[in-house]
Amino acid sequence: MPRFRAGNAQDSLMSYLAQHMIYPVEAQREQIKGKVYVSFVVGQTGKVSAARILKGVHPSLDAEAVRVVSSMPAWELPGRHNGNVVAVAYTVPVSFQLEDPDKYSLNQLLLHPHQETVCRFPDGPVGLRQYLNQPAGPGQPQGMVFVRFYITPEGRVAKPHAIPPLNGEGKPNAALRAATKALCAAAEKCIAAMPAWTPATVDGSPRASTYILPVQFSSQLPTADTPLPYADQGPVIDNLTTDVELVRYLEKSVQYPALAVGARAQETVLAYFVVNSRGQVEQPVVLQSAGPLFDTEALRAIRALPVQRPAQLAGQPVSVFFVVPVTFELR
Repeated sequence: MPRFRAGNAQDSLMSYLAQHMIYPVEAQREQIKGKVYVSFVVGQTGKVSAARILKGVHPSLDAEAVRVVSSMPAWELPGRHNGNVVAVAYTVPVSFQLEDPDKYSLNQLLLHPHQETVCRFPDGPVGLRQYLNQPAGPGQPQGMVFVRFYITPEGRVAKPHAIPPLNGEGKPNAALRAATKALCAAAEKCIAAMPAWTPATVDGSPRASTYILPVQFSSQLPTADTPLPYADQGPVIDNLTTDVELVRYLEKSVQYPALAVGARAQETVLAYFVVNSRGQVEQPVVLQSAGPLFDTEALRAIRALPVQRPAQLAGQPVSVFFVVPVTFELR
């Protein structure tokens, strides 16, 4: 039989399919999952051809299964029969499994207090910044959309879900709603198409993680001061250096609003902000609101962060952004 790669051929093949498969956003929204069985031919040179569905699940999953199988590189060894190189028909299951969102909590967003290592994008922070800044063509809506997604223990991106922007006062008109919907769909598609990450680990074993990242659609290219998602060294804030310590600092800094009558004992505001290359906090914005009083207090605490040193990348100061939960507890 033909061999895909050295070692355990089946494991190597299934690993390739798992790492390069992109879960269709439509199927994720509709919670469609299952195994698609794909037949194909490994030719005399090892090249894959004639991929077709033997047993499908859903048109979008079927199409993705054919795509990922057809995209395989040539197999290391073709098949042989009686000593002669021959083409061989092969069938594989391409598995689409949804992650359980109940396994993830808001406090895991960019925070990994129990993880030895955190997830890393294959092209590093500069490559991730480039990826997140998408060009907007003529007539296409421009703007920033934040997308929540999971990184599985295998490093795959799963279940991207856009966070609709807060509209402020008044109801958006039909044109604004349509543009927002288009931006959210494009952002989800962008995140879903990400290459596999290096997953986080605990005790040397890979673990799933939750992330929220902004996708910027603009006619302008990112600059050297466009904020990075992470750096070699994070900014130093009140002698604190980790994201977890930063969130704990914010939790202690905020005051539960005295006028928040009828609020729950615990409220959480999800916020974004930038620490620029000069060590200044800028662009604080609320992504998920707990109400005007909580939002205002969360932004106040973020603006007051005592930054002592900006983030560093290759020994140079850089701008980085944060997406953090700010939790209020009534004591």
